[in-house]
Amino acid sequence: AQDMKWLPRELPENVRLVVTTSNTGTVHDNYVANCEPRQHRLGLLAVEEAKTLVRTFLDTYHKELCEDASNGLLGDQMALLMSKNAARLPLYLLAAASELVTFGVYEKVTPYLKSIPDELPELFDFVLTKLEGDHGEELVRATMTYIALSNDGIMEGELVELLKIDGEQKIADKKTGEGNGKYRRVTRGDADVAWIAYVIGRVAPE
Repeated sequence: AQDMKWLPRELPENVRLVVTTSNTGTVHDNYVANCEPRQHRLGLLAVEEAKTLVRTFLDTYHKELCEDASNGLLGDQMALLMSKNAARLPLYLLAAASELVTFGVYEKVTPYLKSIPDELPELFDFVLTKLEGDHGEELVRATMTYIALSNDGIMEGELVELLKIDGEQKIADKKTGEGNGKYRRVTRGDADVAWIAYVIGRVAPE
């Protein structure tokens, strides 16, 4: 799939295809070589754009960050997130926000925001280490391996079945409901940490 030859070199006059990718790496280089696209380099998000992205994402889960600096208990949590070096990158913000939705105790959000790394690669290491601590290194490694090996993504139900180690383990269906795997597909480029944690939680022994 990374050779990008599945994308047509020529499109009908009334069709426009928008592709987003980093400006380096195999996918980018192959896409440019095969399709000769018109390229536009996107800059970093403005502060308000970054805040809007976080608010919109968290609102999907009925969550929000405190933005009141006078709040003695929570402080300005949004400002804490925006102070990170990579906070203008959408992928960084979505990865950080995805982890936030797993918190059940609101007061734990501020210490979490203070502790997360400033850069994207370190943030993913941080999140995976936390998942390993919660569910075990073997299960997390297996989950990420199956996602990485699936060229076209993998359905939740498929992933859960692959991760079952013991046939007697009980699979706990969370609030998303039974049968959610028919509709949700995750790929190697997916930053939805909350969904990955949810799947692992379904398989992990209670």
